[in-house]
Amino acid sequence: MRGFSSLCQPQDVSRSLLRSDPVTAAWMDHLRRAPVQIGEDDYWTLVNDFGPGSIDGWLSEVVGRELAADEPKVLDPAARRLVLDGRAVDLSRLELDVLRHLQRREGVAVTREELLREVWRHQWTGASSNVVEAVVSGLRRKMGDRAASLETVRGVGYRLGPLD
Repeated sequence: MRGFSSLCQPQDVSRSLLRSDPVTAAWMDHLRRAPVQIGEDDYWTLVNDFGPGSIDGWLSEVVGRELAADEPKVLDPAARRLVLDGRAVDLSRLELDVLRHLQRREGVAVTREELLREVWRHQWTGASSNVVEAVVSGLRRKMGDRAASLETVRGVGYRLGPLD
């Protein structure tokens, strides 16, 4: 598992960086709704999320397994399969990882850059590559009638709807 926390003064950190971290973004949203007085010498503690390999990623998987213990699995990570309408489809490691990442954020638009960072563990540098598009295209072919669940969000990335 990976993750860390950092200590900083609010004025020393860009707002876009704070918004890009899901934990900090949720905390900032809470502060907008219920503001607290922050002094000039006060520090913020940021708990940075590192996606599926982080503690919160691990906890979400544990809770997900517990809550869905008796439900049939649509995505079977151990077997690296997608099961749709009783039809099992084998997935490559990358296809499984992309689908798991999108499934954890079901209904939320996920950027190409986030997929590259979280699934490929690669920091996007702006260089042109169609690796994400190729994996998504392969997933859609394997999803058959359910391919529409994996939407392209123009100018953003991808969003996964319910698979079951």
